[in-house]
Amino acid sequence: MVSLICLALTLGGSFYSETKSYMELMVRNYPNVLQLRLRMPIDGDLSNPRNFITKIANYAKVVDIPNSMTVLDELVPMAVDGAVRGLTGAYNWTNPGAISHNEVRALRCTTHQTRSPALSTRLSTYSSRR
Repeated sequence: MVSLICLALTLGGSFYSETKSYMELMVRNYPNVLQLRLRMPIDGDLSNPRNFITKIANYAKVVDIPNSMTVLDELVPMAVDGAVRGLTGAYNWTNPGAISHNEVRALRCTTHQTRSPALSTRLSTYSSRR
């Protein structure tokens, strides 16, 4: 178990990577925990600074590699259902397909609203077609 933490530190992992590794080690000791691993968290609130869409809209340059993502407006109801049903363990929770950062930025440019659930749906639909 300690080797995972050391690996993150040795590789010069970010604070996020280090805490993620540490938390995964900790929650393994609890049989009643449901852990959801997200990728590029996206929600319809474009004013949220932690929203992936908002973050990359403000970057001068982005790495344009297709990646999986998690649309939070779709995740939350399923996560609540899973918790009610007693699911436990760690799950990689992403929407189907992949989308590049530049494709997300292009879709963002077509929506100028602060709150846009429709954008989340379009991103989800777009990435699952690829």
